[in-house]
Amino acid sequence: MNKSILSLVLFLAIVYFASPVFGLKLSGGFSELTVNSSAVPATFNEGFEVENDLVVWIDYRDAGVGGVYASLLSDAAHTEYAIDVNAPNVSAVRTDGRYIAYPVWDESMQGLRIADLADIGNPVIKFIEITGSFIDDFDIDSGVVVYKDPGDSYLMIPPAIYAVWLSDADLTKHVVKEFAENDYSYTNISIESNRVVWSGEFYDDVNYVYFNYIDVADITDIAAPAVSRNLLPQNQDGGYIAWMNYLTISGDWLIARGTYNGVDCIYGLKNLFSPQDWSFNLIKKLDGYRDIIVRADMPYLVWAENETQQPQDGMYSQNQSGAEEQSVIYGAILFDNGKAVTSVLKTGDDNRTLMGADVSGGKVVWGTDFVSLDPQTEYYVSYSDLFADILEFECGDKGYSLADLNGDCTVNFADFAMFAERWLVCTKPDDINCTDGEVFVPAASR
Repeated sequence: MNKSILSLVLFLAIVYFASPVFGLKLSGGFSELTVNSSAVPATFNEGFEVENDLVVWIDYRDAGVGGVYASLLSDAAHTEYAIDVNAPNVSAVRTDGRYIAYPVWDESMQGLRIADLADIGNPVIKFIEITGSFIDDFDIDSGVVVYKDPGDSYLMIPPAIYAVWLSDADLTKHVVKEFAENDYSYTNISIESNRVVWSGEFYDDVNYVYFNYIDVADITDIAAPAVSRNLLPQNQDGGYIAWMNYLTISGDWLIARGTYNGVDCIYGLKNLFSPQDWSFNLIKKLDGYRDIIVRADMPYLVWAENETQQPQDGMYSQNQSGAEEQSVIYGAILFDNGKAVTSVLKTGDDNRTLMGADVSGGKVVWGTDFVSLDPQTEYYVSYSDLFADILEFECGDKGYSLADLNGDCTVNFADFAMFAERWLVCTKPDDINCTDGEVFVPAASR
């Protein structure tokens, strides 16, 4: 059998047996987003977010007063937009690409400010009052903001989740779910399109047993939401198999950080909206409890892991290290079969600590705290910045990279078509200018 035919046989075997398994990497062409020298962006996950082309962040450039700023990824100059320069005690920010939501304290009362960026250079700010003393959690998508209000026991107002259409001039608050005393929602809430999801624990005071659950609220009719409750599985002893400390939803996936079968981990629940088809899948084991926030935009996940403790004064002497432990940004890709592949996207070093990461449309934004030696004081001073890069497939070490002719990390008949086209260019294996179906061009003629 000549070499060309042997190559064809091997290629067909690879096409038949190979599967689309690959990892992720950053393109390496990252750019700094917060180019203003006076910027002091929040780098933890709650402090910034990217959605489509829009990046928003909390900024502490004005000592003692937080602000909200924004930039567009498509703007090569990374023009900075001051959205709200006076946002007292702002601690978290969310965006759906048009609106920005962030809790503030306004006249001794916490509420939710909404910035409408229909004209990013001229944002319109509105305010949503709450009934309780603080906002427990919130999220935003498709022009709807949802938030958890702890209520007011003195006024006999129960804890509840509310939803507000942001195009409603009156910003009417609609009750999505009220919680009884024996029903406690302990996770954050996540919204995508017309569905809101959270997890919690319920005490059955008739049978004296606890259950943990996932609630899914369909808010297509925001004035009359439909909430369905699905109990999470338990073992034979009544113990919890799956526990969630944090969750996010994207597509038909729920991604959780918690425990599964007693193991601290990040895991995925596929077919979220079809409980009869639930499939739990381990994404990454964790070394004990980690306060990690995972961001998802199917089929991608990103998150940062680090245990670095920064000195409160933001200063380091020459014999101090800027980071006690290496920080890492991970990325994962989820497949239709419920499997996931996790990759290391970026690692920090002694002077740079990777604090948080977010993803949208294959674009990753991350926050970095770093230290630099001040030659005048001979102390290391801390700084912070936001950066952006693009995700790429990494499949060169999967054993069949030579057969992946079109570079899509999947070996299939699209590659075979390319192989056949090249092979037919040279049909004379004995020709010295032909090697394995490729046209060989002697060096002298190049």
